[in-house]
Amino acid sequence: MSAWLAVILDRPNVTMAALDPSDESGRRALALAKAEVRLASAQLALSEFDEQRRRQFNIEEILHAAADETQCPVRRRTQADEMLQLIMAAEIAARSQRPLLARYLREAQSRRRRALHAWLAVPQSGNHPNEARLQPEEEFA
Repeated sequence: MSAWLAVILDRPNVTMAALDPSDESGRRALALAKAEVRLASAQLALSEFDEQRRRQFNIEEILHAAADETQCPVRRRTQADEMLQLIMAAEIAARSQRPLLARYLREAQSRRRRALHAWLAVPQSGNHPNEARLQPEEEFA
């Protein structure tokens, strides 16, 4: 979180005092940093879940195992049934887990959006390092 706070405050080093701010700008910057961490965590969890699902069941391996002619037909059928049950159980679990992870991602996006708007709404003092980000640049105006 301190890395995000350093970026938000445009300071290379964040002190312990920045993690316990006394002013409104600092509190909102800290809230934004927390929201960024939550968002990154939610994005990572969802992408890891999707990647795991892609790797979990390689259909070619399943078909190859089910078609293994070195085993007796009864054993092949039993293995195919077991694999199918595993796939169905994983699919049922995924039907509940992925929507939950997607909901967490949407919530994190919403919190981040609200925290960003709140932080940008705080009037910046003349000595704050982020004042320039709110002012139009002279060269481009």
